Amino acid sequence: MYSTCTLNQIENEEVIKKTLEAFGDQISLERSKKYRPHRDHTGGFFVAKIQKHSSIKPQNIQQSPKIPLFDTSNKLQFQVRELLKKDF
Repeated sequence: MYSTCTLNQIENEEVIKKTLEAFGDQISLERSKKYRPHRDHTGGFFVAKIQKHSSIKPQNIQQSPKIPLFDTSNKLQFQVRELLKKDF
């Protein structure tokens, strides 16, 4: 899964495109979707489901921060989880 909290094409579709180009037939894009504020009643975000087909050697992986950058309510987390279950 690849997800961003933006609707910016460079951070979303372009990142997916470059990733698919970099890994060739080792991965494939199963589905992607933009959630738009006016249509989906969210702040707007992007999700892509990528399938790995073979072993991939890690390369300079950046670790995520250990402290969350922001806090979300349990209610919002539940709503997002249910929306993703429905769509993916």
